[in-house]
Amino acid sequence: MGAGSLTRAVDMWMDDSDASNIGALGHRRWMLNPEMQSCGFGISGKFQVIWAHDDKRSKPVRQQWQAFPPSGFVPSSHFGDRYAWHISLNPADYSVDLKTMTFQIFPLDQRLVRSGAAYVLDHDGSEGSGYGCYKNARIVRPAQDKQPKGQPPFVVGKSRSYEAVVGGLSPKGDAPKEITWVVTFY
Repeated sequence: MGAGSLTRAVDMWMDDSDASNIGALGHRRWMLNPEMQSCGFGISGKFQVIWAHDDKRSKPVRQQWQAFPPSGFVPSSHFGDRYAWHISLNPADYSVDLKTMTFQIFPLDQRLVRSGAAYVLDHDGSEGSGYGCYKNARIVRPAQDKQPKGQPPFVVGKSRSYEAVVGGLSPKGDAPKEITWVVTFY
């Protein structure tokens, strides 16, 4: 309610990191559901709505995991300093134990080499009741004001790169025991 436009509402749902939503990121996870074929948006006055509960895609893209922000180049206009990071694991590839998983975010220099320790987190949690087709999520967010002395601040800005590292995994078959990806904002 009160986003003002559908575009702004989608941005708010993808952020989903306010105190009442950061524990599950349900809006974001429904919108990223790889089994979804169709969704609907609506607006009436100050109210906006999304219907994102479709699971009709006949051949969904097989993913071992899904994360936001995703690996690669991400527009800085589509992710904010206070947005939570999350990963959801495909239960076909992992025996998911959200309590043993670790999730760290490291700053990278221009050569994509770690330039400091893992960021201190102001949110580190998990959610296993289900949103989207992967009914699990590990959710973290770097703190803005509690980083070690000399640590570069966490800022979403042009040419800023970060490495996400998720460990403590129980893979099935050939799935990796540790998942890493690099995000570069532009």
